[in-house]
Parts: sequence; structure tokens; C-alpha cells
Amino acid sequence: MTSFINLSDKQVLAELGSRFDDKRIQKGIKDTDVIKNGGASSDALNKFRQSSGGITLLNFIRLMRGIGELDALDKLIPADKGLLFPDTDTKEKRKRVRTSNKPKKPIVWGEDS
Repeated sequence: MTSFINLSDKQVLAELGSRFDDKRIQKGIKDTDVIKNGGASSDALNKFRQSSGGITLLNFIRLMRGIGELDALDKLIPADKGLLFPDTDTKEKRKRVRTSNKPKKPIVWGEDS
């Protein structure tokens, strides 16, 4: 299996298109069924295969739905229901990341704190 880390954007697109077709063929799904079941156009399917300019995220979702693999996207960005504010006991989900403006205390070796 190819790791995406060392690939260019175009190479990632080509690899995703190849994996998509491998999965489609493995499942025995025709192109016309992908289009019909997912709602994507044949143009979107062809662009995805060619990796020439990429496709929109919406079309990617439609294509994944067309081969019955939409749930695989949950592995990409899983829901983390356990995110809490670090300094409170609130069960409210964090909405952003903030950096502290407080200067950091320098580490002095040999000091007991």
C-alpha cells in the first residue's frame, strides 16, 4: 500500500482514483450504477480517474456513496465526542484552538519546584 506522505498532490489524486476503481471493480459495480446511486456526473467520475484537476469534495462524497463506501470517510476524520475544555469540567466541545499570550516560564536546570 502506498503512503501518501511522500507523494505530490497529483500523485495522491492518481492513487485515490486508482483505489476507487479497484474498490468499484472488486464490488462489481458498473460506472453507470456509481453515477445513478451516488448522484455524481460521468464527467466527475472521469475527472477523478484522470486526476487532471481533481474534483470537488461534494463529487467525491457522491462517488463514495455510489460505491457504497461513504462510511469509510468516518475513518478519515472520526468524531471525537470526548473533547473538553482542558481547564474546566464542562462537557462542552472545543470550538477553536487558541495560543496563550502569556510568556512561558524559562526552564532553569537544578532548581527544585
